[in-house]
Amino acid sequence: MALLPLLAQTTDATGGGITQIAIFAVFGLALWFLLIRPQQKRQKEQQELLSKLEPGQDVVTVGGLHGTIVEVSDSWVDLQVDQDGTVLRYTRQAVASITTPDDDAADDDE
Repeated sequence: MALLPLLAQTTDATGGGITQIAIFAVFGLALWFLLIRPQQKRQKEQQELLSKLEPGQDVVTVGGLHGTIVEVSDSWVDLQVDQDGTVLRYTRQAVASITTPDDDAADDDE
């Protein structure tokens, strides 16, 4: 309740209302650049990654499972996860990244 009288005092004829609008606009702009825009960029990059999936690529799922793509559909991917030929089916959105042989060599060195 103490907030309403404070708001009423700042919106006098000297332009306090314009100042408040400007402050809200600055906060909205900051929110856009700090939260919304980076999230949209990450979503776009993830969609591009998912559109490039093809058999033979080594990938990592969001759960950390490493595998090689055997087959790709619009909604799922089949991953071979070991030398014995075990194949697991995951939704396309579960693929977090495509790994390269350079990534694997760096993991072996550690």
